[in-house]
Amino acid sequence: MRVRDSLCVYELPYGEMFKTQHSTRECWEVAQFGLILLSEVGSTMHGVSNDDTGDDIDLMGICIEPPAEALGLGDFEQYEYRDRKVNERSREGDTDLVAYGLRKWVKLAATGNPTVIMPLFSDVGLHVKWANGFGLLLREEFPQFLSQQAGHRFLGYLDGQLQRYLDPDRVDSKHATRPELVEKYGWDTKMGYHALRLAIQGKQLMDSHHIDLPMREDDREFLLDVRHGKYAREWVIGETHRRIDLLKTAIAESRLPEVADRAIISRWMADVQRAWWEECGL
Repeated sequence: MRVRDSLCVYELPYGEMFKTQHSTRECWEVAQFGLILLSEVGSTMHGVSNDDTGDDIDLMGICIEPPAEALGLGDFEQYEYRDRKVNERSREGDTDLVAYGLRKWVKLAATGNPTVIMPLFSDVGLHVKWANGFGLLLREEFPQFLSQQAGHRFLGYLDGQLQRYLDPDRVDSKHATRPELVEKYGWDTKMGYHALRLAIQGKQLMDSHHIDLPMREDDREFLLDVRHGKYAREWVIGETHRRIDLLKTAIAESRLPEVADRAIISRWMADVQRAWWEECGL
């Protein structure tokens, strides 16, 4: 990893196979120029991945939009890239990347979105692929803006995961049941792992205002056992409900504020944007 306070030298991937409104060359240019942080996310970052799990590489970046986008009529929200076509499942080793504009990322992170806050806690030596001084500042200062809303967001994501693997007939393009796991174990064990992971990490965030990444060894081994089908589906569902109750208690007892102070966050974000634009000569 390189750490510096000048323009990004990490080249984001670009290709024509995956096509969405966020995968255009114009979106790539905004993300490439303004990139301040890029980290692995997903199973490899959590530490719940090994040679048997066949995971792809999920990357999340954060970029600062130029003034024309942030202050003008620009509509940039994020840049997306995948090695596969839309609705085609990623394969082992494939790259799946999203780089959020700072405005969209802050809106999501301020309410504790469980997905987007992970780069705040990912291991610098292992999983942070790029960070300049602004990216490091983001990691250092933004956790102070988290609130109990994050715990409730974890609960919301948990409910979604439970509904997906409690209802084996539900299939959609984004969270399609993994037929190879159903054939091998009788159910989608990765959905079970995700639900338990959310419960564990949500409670840790409420208790300590931090998430260990990679996860603690005992949690990592437990979740790998879930992924490898060593627990029955019914037991995993029951254990998930038990941990949901622990998370609810942790939210109620958390010292975090109930909600984030949007005015303070807005001022902080404006200061960061202004400093970045000055450094870039914009």
